[in-house]
Amino acid sequence: MINNLLRKLIHEMCKRDEYWGRGGAGVMFTCSDDETVLLLLRAEWVDQPGTWGIPGGGVEEGWFETPIEDPITDMSIFIGAAMKEATEECGSLPPGFDPNEQIVGKTAYEDCGFQYITFIVDITADQKAEWNISLDDGESADFVWAPLVQVRAGSRIKGKPLHFGVVYTISRI
Repeated sequence: MINNLLRKLIHEMCKRDEYWGRGGAGVMFTCSDDETVLLLLRAEWVDQPGTWGIPGGGVEEGWFETPIEDPITDMSIFIGAAMKEATEECGSLPPGFDPNEQIVGKTAYEDCGFQYITFIVDITADQKAEWNISLDDGESADFVWAPLVQVRAGSRIKGKPLHFGVVYTISRI
């Protein structure tokens, strides 16, 4: 009885009607050598189509079966999910990538037990030049290394708007 009342109260206070699990993670790849950020143009069939986003997705297998009222507290789950999603959506990680050295920050979005962690990863110009990004998973239609100064709320890159998650992250780093 108390559990059901608590769940109802939590969901009434949520910013969105529903989430696709209890957590998600993504990676914002930057290159401070030339002050750019990697953006992926979201395909027309995914949530928020036609917007410039970053690689990311759900944090674990079975995320639909676990209620968001049971938050994830182990950061390694988020890191693992972010790297898995980046590998799937970009075809690989940058050559020589070292998460212990190149994750330079993170942002967290939280709502009603749902958490989305975005890891900020700074790669070198050499890594960027050697990285063969391939968009074979169908979730993205294009990619661009956009100048960081152009990535702000209200910006349009190649005529397309930024995904709200990119705006959220950029406004906090």
